[in-house]
Amino acid sequence: MFIAASGLLAACNDSGGDLNRTPIFKVVSPNGTDSSQTIEIDGKPQTVEFTVMATDDWSAMLSQTDGFTLSVSSGGTGSTPVTLSAKSNTSGAVRSTQLSFYFKGESEARYLYTITQAEEQPYIDVTPTSVPLIGDATEFTIAVTTNQTSWSCDFVGEHDWLTQTSKTAADVTFSVTENHTGSIREVQIKIFSELHPEVFTYVDVQQGYLVDPPTADLLDVVFGENGAAEDVSPLKMPVELRPNEFVTTTYLEKYGRYAAVFTHEPGLSKLTGGYYTIPYYENETFKSKMEDGYTMEMLVRRYDDPKKLQIKPFAASEAGGVSLCFWADDSNQIVMETGTLSSTGGNTWRQCKSGVTPQKDVYYHVVGVWDKEAGTQKIYVNGELKATNDNAGGEFKHMNTNVNKRWFGIGADPGADDTGQISFKGEVVIARVYGDPLTAEQVYALWKLVK
Repeated sequence: MFIAASGLLAACNDSGGDLNRTPIFKVVSPNGTDSSQTIEIDGKPQTVEFTVMATDDWSAMLSQTDGFTLSVSSGGTGSTPVTLSAKSNTSGAVRSTQLSFYFKGESEARYLYTITQAEEQPYIDVTPTSVPLIGDATEFTIAVTTNQTSWSCDFVGEHDWLTQTSKTAADVTFSVTENHTGSIREVQIKIFSELHPEVFTYVDVQQGYLVDPPTADLLDVVFGENGAAEDVSPLKMPVELRPNEFVTTTYLEKYGRYAAVFTHEPGLSKLTGGYYTIPYYENETFKSKMEDGYTMEMLVRRYDDPKKLQIKPFAASEAGGVSLCFWADDSNQIVMETGTLSSTGGNTWRQCKSGVTPQKDVYYHVVGVWDKEAGTQKIYVNGELKATNDNAGGEFKHMNTNVNKRWFGIGADPGADDTGQISFKGEVVIARVYGDPLTAEQVYALWKLVK
């Protein structure tokens, strides 16, 4: 509507002057209501929006200003918003006003709207109406908007884990204890008027639960001094360093452990050194556990700014397999990949994109979960579920090379010729593989260890 009127407004400047000028005066009311319809509003304080589009001066007037005001009462050429503000109606009866719009000095209104406001009824509004919580001890505040001078809270359900700690005229705050029960806790908070108990509303509160952090049963790489690394998982997988001047280790006080440091440029291929390998294909336990569903965990820090380049700090993804990587698009976001068998025996990639772009010199805790039975992938960043792929079913397909080698790479991904590729520039602090799909509670427990 506005675009069409703008075109007409522009026509006023065409050659020919006033002889060709077509005056325009249009008032747009809420929801397209025409002036023959009464605009009815409730008794709460609120606004009603109008828009005036004109090619000349205009004015607006209220017949009743007790409880009603206008943001502007006149204007000129162009599009002008006009806001009618209504105070709360505590008059004891319905009140009304007429809003008239006049064009360039005309004595008769071109548009005449009747606005009626009901008597304000007792009300209580809250924000938010639902509160999802993790299992940690915390507190939260509910904002309360009401015309009641006195209101209170009550609980529906077991609530010994929830305590009201403070209350003002405009809000109420609650504290929550840690949840170690092994199940979700739920309660409703009823907020009601003391003078009019029939006026109330509910806030739904749900709290998740805490669990002990799981142990990585397939791979848990711990780095040491001078480039050393070992797997401390029960499988004790071999961790082999392919050394060169671009890989070393450093001790991080923040995490109380060593990190692997990679300084070669990101995205390189045909690398014969500068990364770690974990050969796995001879270990039947490792292979079968991966095939039934798995979880990968890493803690990383980039040394480079995001760029449109695929980068793989922790992966085993040549023609199949798995990876936690940075995607080769403008977002350079964190992604998990899982290879599944195609109908022809080849590879079909299942990908779960987090939407999180990792920034330079920031540590990120990343967990990717593939649940074969559910046919899903989930990716978590810093303890939060960022994305779910519900189309990730199928039989797992391991990676392979042209020389029949299969290994996990840290700092680079295996290439077809058994060299490193898609190299990573930065630090890898944690690199773990779990033989089961972890739950959200277990992922959060891992995040708590490093946050």
